[in-house]
Amino acid sequence: MTRWAVAPVALCACAAAIIASACGSQLPLLSPGVTSETRVLSRPSDSQRVGLPARRTASPTNSWMSPNAVGQDLLYVLDDTYVSVYSYPNGRLEGKLRHFSLADDACVDKIGDVYIVNLGYGTVFEYAHGVSRRTKELSVPKGAIGCSVDSASGNLAVAGSHNPSLGGVAIFKKARGKPTYFEDPSFYEYYFCGYDDKGNLFIDGQSSPGSGHVVLAELPKGGSQLKTIALDQVIQWPGEVQWDGKHVTVQDQGAPFIYQFAVKGSQAAEVGSTELDGAGELHQTWIQGRTVILPNICGDSCDYSDVLFYDYPAGGAYTKKIKKAVGADLGVVVSLAQKEQHP
Repeated sequence: MTRWAVAPVALCACAAAIIASACGSQLPLLSPGVTSETRVLSRPSDSQRVGLPARRTASPTNSWMSPNAVGQDLLYVLDDTYVSVYSYPNGRLEGKLRHFSLADDACVDKIGDVYIVNLGYGTVFEYAHGVSRRTKELSVPKGAIGCSVDSASGNLAVAGSHNPSLGGVAIFKKARGKPTYFEDPSFYEYYFCGYDDKGNLFIDGQSSPGSGHVVLAELPKGGSQLKTIALDQVIQWPGEVQWDGKHVTVQDQGAPFIYQFAVKGSQAAEVGSTELDGAGELHQTWIQGRTVILPNICGDSCDYSDVLFYDYPAGGAYTKKIKKAVGADLGVVVSLAQKEQHP
């Protein structure tokens, strides 16, 4: 069963339990439903961004990051309550970010800043590349599951809600302020979203509760409403939506496949698929060039999950593994270090 094959009431109860037990030393957070403007936390100084992030401490409740992290490409691996940060592609642990309530999905902008969806509180947290301190907190009052950043405009899209009276996709202009919402009447629940290279946004979800009937919609660049896109491939459960450099891809949470689609008008035609041999329960995958990375959720059979690497789009057997990455891997994202520019 996929992570989201649960009743909305059960999900809410789970989130409430986690919120109630949250550590008292955490940073102040917005509660679900709060509609205030973006909360900007103290942004890292320039020295932090070039190699002097917050130093590691011995306290198990504090976030930390290696002083070497800023200058490296990094892989962020999401757990319910914390995020592990590894060097990419070597897989060496470089830091941990803490104090989440259902860290569910992540996306990255063109300068490597990472946005992490904190589903339990209906917020999105921003972290500068390789830095352990939050720089921004965005309230998403209608719910948040998946996110994507448009590399051209800097707009942040956040999709998701399991509440049939709410939901949609929230667009934060330049990733700040209050969002503008867009909805599609063919959707009952919204899950993940992804921008293509032209600034068009694609969103997947379900047409009815627990149906597994996946629907896809597009918000064209500069558009004012979502339009439904017809899929010619059956997908068991909505998963990550991403642009792979050539096609819109939709991951199936119910089976170990990523499908590639060519979208023309209101039609999406499957042009290929990537089968991920040996993958268990999927939640969110990440395509980085010719590699696809995924958290291999082990379920109730073990205490820790692995992160698997596959050739993309070939798929097949995994080529690399980070063992026992975190307790309940939910998602991954790669943030590339900014290279110095020389005249």
